[in-house]
Amino acid sequence: MYCEQCKRLTEAEGRCPYCGNRNLREPADGDWCRVYEGIQLWADMACDVLKQNEIPSLVQSSRGAAMAVLTGMYSDTCEVYVAYQDYARAEEIVQELFSPDAVVEDGPDGPDGETEEEEEP
Repeated sequence: MYCEQCKRLTEAEGRCPYCGNRNLREPADGDWCRVYEGIQLWADMACDVLKQNEIPSLVQSSRGAAMAVLTGMYSDTCEVYVAYQDYARAEEIVQELFSPDAVVEDGPDGPDGETEEEEEP
């Protein structure tokens, strides 16, 4: 089900568990659905990765532009939205992006960017 008020998808029927709205309906392809919420830096990164995967998205400040200016971009909470038809793929990408189990591969120069020297026998 889709909540027009908070733009979230839910399996609940009758009432949105996030905002309490009682007007849930079946989602449609044109509906913007919230796929991520976090500080602006991470929200912008999520949008960039979605764009690289050809998924249109948008970022919206939770507090508004004036509060973002006063508090700075690192304390402003933002929400990332994608169209319903892209939601499943976007959710998978965002979950993988912010997974605590994500592994960063070390490059040929080692984890700190310095060339690793081989030990002589």
